[in-house]
Amino acid sequence: MDKKIVFIIIVTVVVGLLGGAAYMFQHSGDDVPPSSGKSMGVPGKEPGQLSSPMGVAVDSVGNIYVSDTGNSRVQKYDSQMNLICMWGSFGTDEGQFDGPTGIVLSRDGDVFVNDERNCRIQRFTPEGKFISEIGSLGQDTGQLAFPKGICIDKDNYIYVADTDNDRIQKFNPDGTFLFTFGEQGTGAGMLSRPEGVAVDSVGNVYVTDTGNCRIQKFNADGQYIARWGSRGTGKNQFSHPSAIVVASKDEQEFVYVCDSVNCMILKYTSGGEYLYEWGGKGSSDMTFASPASFCVTPDQDIFLADAGNNRIVRMERFKGFDELMGRKPAEPAPPAVKETPKAGDDQITMPLPKAAGAGKAPDKGGKPPAAVQDSDSGGGNVVPIPAPPVKEPGGAVSGDSANSSTDDDEGGGGDDGGGRFSAPRKPSFKNSGDEVVDL
Repeated sequence: MDKKIVFIIIVTVVVGLLGGAAYMFQHSGDDVPPSSGKSMGVPGKEPGQLSSPMGVAVDSVGNIYVSDTGNSRVQKYDSQMNLICMWGSFGTDEGQFDGPTGIVLSRDGDVFVNDERNCRIQRFTPEGKFISEIGSLGQDTGQLAFPKGICIDKDNYIYVADTDNDRIQKFNPDGTFLFTFGEQGTGAGMLSRPEGVAVDSVGNVYVTDTGNCRIQKFNADGQYIARWGSRGTGKNQFSHPSAIVVASKDEQEFVYVCDSVNCMILKYTSGGEYLYEWGGKGSSDMTFASPASFCVTPDQDIFLADAGNNRIVRMERFKGFDELMGRKPAEPAPPAVKETPKAGDDQITMPLPKAAGAGKAPDKGGKPPAAVQDSDSGGGNVVPIPAPPVKEPGGAVSGDSANSSTDDDEGGGGDDGGGRFSAPRKPSFKNSGDEVVDL
């Protein structure tokens, strides 16, 4: 064969391989799980050390906030896990905790902590100064029973997974109760001990229906849309879905779910289509022990509160071709930053009120879509099932609970073993000691 022809063939093959590799590099970041993990934090009780952390959040400059559950405090670190400050101690007073779990940040930087066994949400400045609290132990609207999950949407509305009351509650940014949806059961739109809640950019609400081992999706008014998942250890199955996050990438939104018992993280499209999963039980940088909750950064890095291993795990996705070549996209405008309190300002002068049974559920006049995808039905089009009653403050229950309770979902599993709400549990507590410690 002519040498010139051989040379042309070789060049063509090489160019084709390089082009294919470049395409894979460019697109692989969205198609594969994180490629590496980094263990962060040291077990213990001393400042900077962790004991069974169950919540983590990251701000716009990379500071890491951790619900240090076993030590009844919140700790704030820089991006390398160097301690900046910490606050809290065991107790029931303002700024104290009994089981701090979920932690989220508002758009203005305030820190919301789910104080589970005190049945309230506490709000702090980024420096740890107490601002206000939402909720108290009970079953009335605005009250909570050992809540586990919390999220804040783009408009600063607050959603709480009111676990032992089998419902989701929504509050105004100022902490005023708006409405609640969900009731105990296994039918579509019904809940059993929900532990996680997340909201997408258009207001749809995603819930880890933990006792029923599934994910449910609702619209902004609490009307049921779809569900997916079932009990088990196989593909697209759960043993204890504990936390859920909606994150966007390239104008798409994805749903991430943490399964605490299977020690996995699973990724879906916003419509419930399974993409992939990763993890497993262990203590390496990509395996976990009783992972509790997590957050996803704009770069799609994942920070996981790995409670059983007393650490935070940072997982990075496989970088695309542009990133490997140093081509960075334009950075978004930074969010508005709240003015730092002056020295001596121990508290906000006008704290938010506790949630009360006042307010009206929003009436947008909209109807649910005529047909939606429901993964439990095999992917066919189905007519949405009416949601369970939406409870408004100070009024009767709205909705048709009879209709909503007739669907005995095959994915349901009933209670997941936790205790039901019965009577207040008032813990004993140590001396306050709740001053913020700055390092």
